[in-house]
Amino acid sequence: MTMIVARPPKTKEELWWYVKAMWGFEIPRHSVCEDHSAPFDAFAEAFFAEAPISLWKASRGFGGKSTLMGVLSLTEAVALGAQVTVLGGSASQSQRVHEVTHEMWYSDRAPKQLLKDDPTQFKTKLKGGAWITALMASRSLCEGRTLSACASTRSTRWRWKSSRLPRASRWMLGAYSLRR
Repeated sequence: MTMIVARPPKTKEELWWYVKAMWGFEIPRHSVCEDHSAPFDAFAEAFFAEAPISLWKASRGFGGKSTLMGVLSLTEAVALGAQVTVLGGSASQSQRVHEVTHEMWYSDRAPKQLLKDDPTQFKTKLKGGAWITALMASRSLCEGRTLSACASTRSTRWRWKSSRLPRASRWMLGAYSLRR
């Protein structure tokens, strides 16, 4: 069964149900710790571009940042027609986020008719001009690009010259922390 949606989600409640219905993925809506945000609150903030930069911080390997970034990238491409560039600190980090988008296409309700071509290891193209591409965050790949939405799996260790920073309507960064 393929889903047909007349318009993109306009509220947080619609977004939560959109992701569940489209991809079969339920994003937790409650925080575990008092001073933390619920994963869905961070997801919705990024989707609705409520801030120019969203920073997600969670434990390495268990926090779900790459999974949420993949679901976010795919939801933005499908619902908003966005062109999303995933920047990872390494090619494997970017690929992991892009792999999540591949996994979501296996949902019975995924709108497979929107795929222009079969997704490759680094790029998914949709009809209508939307796409998701996975790049390693390097100056040579990013300088001078204009990005509609950019998801990065970690902050990079090199500094951008302000005039050479990739132009993006907004950035979503995922960071990890280790408890000591």
